[in-house]
Amino acid sequence: MNKECKCEKCGSKMIPIQKEGATGMVCPNCGFGFVTSYIDPMYEDQNEYEIYLSKGNKITNKNYFLIQSITGKNIQEIKQLFESSPYLLYKGHAAEVRELMNKLDESGVKYVIAPDFIY
Repeated sequence: MNKECKCEKCGSKMIPIQKEGATGMVCPNCGFGFVTSYIDPMYEDQNEYEIYLSKGNKITNKNYFLIQSITGKNIQEIKQLFESSPYLLYKGHAAEVRELMNKLDESGVKYVIAPDFIY
């Protein structure tokens, strides 16, 4: 909603609003406005994405517990994963992949997503 919009009631410039699944415009002068539902395209994306563990990762306690929570593997198996990367860590839809991607970024784990992930 980048287009400039004038209020139907008083003619003032309306300002865009966006909150949790809704988007619209509101007049700061008289309060007139309108809203519509908004669904992030990421939640409508039905493609399956794959997250691969990249080479060059080092095992830290933080990385170990994260990878264990994803794969259910023990320390020895996780060491082998890190040594034999790339390894398919996870396969799922965009919203799930985004959530996992954030956790991997926080832990400093190197990874690759295929196909290209635009979110």
